[in-house]
Amino acid sequence: MAPIVVNSIDSADVDSADVDSADVESADVESADVESVDVESVDVESVDVDSVDVESVEANVGGVDGCPGGWILASAGEPVELFRSFGALLKAHPAKTLLVDIPMGLPDKFARDLEPQARALLPGRSGSLFPVPCRQAVYASSYEDACKTNSQHLGKKLSKQTWNICSKIREVDELLCSDASLQARVYESHPELAFYLLSADGPHHSKKTREGIAERLNTLATYYPPVHEYYDLALREYPRKLVARDDVLDAMILMVLAGADKTMLVDSNGKDEQGLKIRMTLPKTR
Repeated sequence: MAPIVVNSIDSADVDSADVDSADVESADVESADVESVDVESVDVESVDVDSVDVESVEANVGGVDGCPGGWILASAGEPVELFRSFGALLKAHPAKTLLVDIPMGLPDKFARDLEPQARALLPGRSGSLFPVPCRQAVYASSYEDACKTNSQHLGKKLSKQTWNICSKIREVDELLCSDASLQARVYESHPELAFYLLSADGPHHSKKTREGIAERLNTLATYYPPVHEYYDLALREYPRKLVARDDVLDAMILMVLAGADKTMLVDSNGKDEQGLKIRMTLPKTR
């Protein structure tokens, strides 16, 4: 396996915000009305799959996850790469189709219904799908302002965990708003949903625990036999202050998802007010 390489990472310049501490599994989801979602009505097989020919992009797809050091990219047959910015990642891989663990297509006046659809497919772990803040809150200058703004637009405050990843959401949103054509190769996805739908029984433990890591590695090994070597190499190359263990797992499962049968959940609004599609790539249901 090729050696893991780091792209322009200077640990002294890493943002002091600990992105890893934003564990969406513990996010405040009290504002999510999960009970109102009819699980039986969420027919993933019948959702609009857009016009994506997934078979034609499998050889050039990567899984991307945000991390304290920036963004980590996992691609089968290629070195794991760490980028300081999402823009640098896009520039380094101008032809690669990317599945990214970040919301794309932000609400302005009405909450996305993508998350309630996805929560119905993730029983018992709905907390990993946090309510997506409105665009105005994502661009707020402080947590207090973000809470006030989100309350005005969507009627709910933000959890601190959600605020901790707003800089990542904003980073991707700025790029997509400046060039909407990027949505032809950059797709929102969700690692926990992928792990659940791609495993026989679904993970039972948090990805932050030893048991949870083992469960997810076992699921990955089903689809990617050298997963343990891949995972261990990444941990040896990158210190935890730049890349957490679960960051590697999340990027890897999105890499695996590229080779699985895929479908898409599509928000009922279709697009946000900036014209960005609101959708989520995920495995087809068992």
